[in-house]
Order: sequence, then structure tokens, then C-alpha cells
Amino acid sequence: FPVTIDGPWIAGGSLHRTFRNIPLNDADIDVFFKNEEQKTKFLEALIKNQGSKYEAKDLIVSQWHDSVTINCMGKDWKIQCVKFVYFQNITELFKSFDINVCRLAYDGSNVIYEDNIFEDIKTNKLKLNDAAINYPSVTLKRLIKYVKMGYDVDDIELKKLCYSFNKKKKIVLDM
Repeated sequence: FPVTIDGPWIAGGSLHRTFRNIPLNDADIDVFFKNEEQKTKFLEALIKNQGSKYEAKDLIVSQWHDSVTINCMGKDWKIQCVKFVYFQNITELFKSFDINVCRLAYDGSNVIYEDNIFEDIKTNKLKLNDAAINYPSVTLKRLIKYVKMGYDVDDIELKKLCYSFNKKKKIVLDM
């Protein structure tokens, strides 16, 4: 099942790491889809078409994504098929990304990217899309991961994240 301009699309951190020449090691490869049917066909093809090129080892299903670990050329790769949200196009997909430097996608022929993304990567500047911070604690964990890669975050970007925590319902933990 090919990756095309109409989806599915490989996007996010794995492309960022590839561009920066950072090994993927334990990183997953995120694949995004237009709809459930496209995701199902892709996943079935991924599992069914194994053979001399790769071997599918594991399938883990969650409410967020279906993940398949494949072994290719002696290395394990985690392919994460995102299913909690679908997108009509790459522009819509990019609008959902909370961190700017992840707004890279591959459509099977071309790498598509947001304007100024390479300048932000070159200057190690993280910017947050406050409209896409739906799970502030997840964004915080991702922010820490990118800071460890050498990125800097301006105070205004941190304020966006802090504000998003305040917008969310407070959780009381029983002790």
C-alpha cells in the first residue's frame, strides 16, 4: 500500500531526526491517514507483504494507534499507525502538530514542510502551536526531548504551554 499525496503520510519526529542525521534508534515512524479504511488497508498490506524485505514481529493495538514492529536489514523499526484522528491533507496534519520542527511529511515522492521550518531547525528554535496543545503533559515531555537535542525555547513559547495547563480541567489525586 503506497504512501501518496492523498495519504497515508509519514510525518513528524522520524523525518526531523532523519533530516538532522540523528539515529532513529528507539524512535517510532508515525504514519497518518485520511480515514479508518486507509489505515486498515495500509496495516493489512504492511503485515501481509512481509517476506524477503522485512519481517513483521509484533502488532500492538491501542486507542491511539496500531503499532507494528518490523525487522528490516537486521534492525527493528516501530511503525506507528495513528488512528485517533484523521486528516484530509498534509496542511491539516501540520496544524495538529504542537511543535514546529516536526512539521515535515513524506508523501511517497516528496518531502513537504512548513515555511521557515529549516531555519528553525538550523537555529535550534522551538515554537509551539498553542491551538494544537491538547495534552499539555505530552507536549511538555516532547519539549524536554527536543531541548535535550539542543533546541532552545523562548519564554513566550513556555507561556503558551503554561497557559494550556491552566485551560485544562484540574485532576485531584487521592493520596
